[in-house]
Amino acid sequence: MRRLILTFDRWMVRSAGMITFREDPDCLLRLEVQIAPRDLKYGRESIRKGEKILAFHVWNEHLPPLPQTGADPGWAFATYRLFAGSLKPMAEYIQKNIDPTGIKVVRGKTALLPLPENPGRTPLQSLGFSVRPYTSPLGKFGNFWEHFYLYWLIWAFNPGSVRGRSLFDISMTEIWMPLQDFLTRYGSK
Repeated sequence: MRRLILTFDRWMVRSAGMITFREDPDCLLRLEVQIAPRDLKYGRESIRKGEKILAFHVWNEHLPPLPQTGADPGWAFATYRLFAGSLKPMAEYIQKNIDPTGIKVVRGKTALLPLPENPGRTPLQSLGFSVRPYTSPLGKFGNFWEHFYLYWLIWAFNPGSVRGRSLFDISMTEIWMPLQDFLTRYGSK
């Protein structure tokens, strides 16, 4: 089963045209140029259906393995360090290799960092990202299938992380930043 899921994930990465911008085990992210499937609103940025978006994805094979006891502060810090360390190389790749014309935002979605129970600044916000709960454009139906796929991906890459959790325990967070803000903050000067 695990081999089937891993093979399917590799196929998804290839078919989506994901960009490996840095061959380094410490790089936690990959890029994808997407076409907005519908009108979207990200803060002050409005994206119309058909416009380009730069999406980043967690590189599953590069996630630190979860300890048997589950996520702990050491694992969280290691994951945060890899994520934060991937932002500058990603911005430099975008500056050198992607025409930013018409691209307004860089965004991602993750189950690694659900929204906090208590309001306050999250680690991703300290990196300049806006954070909100993610909901599939297909509503509950879409959420179910995205969570189903994500649950089995998590199981395949990091089996300890689903121990004691069900598919319905997964929540996803969407993070984004205006592209120009991202390039100003993390790109080459």
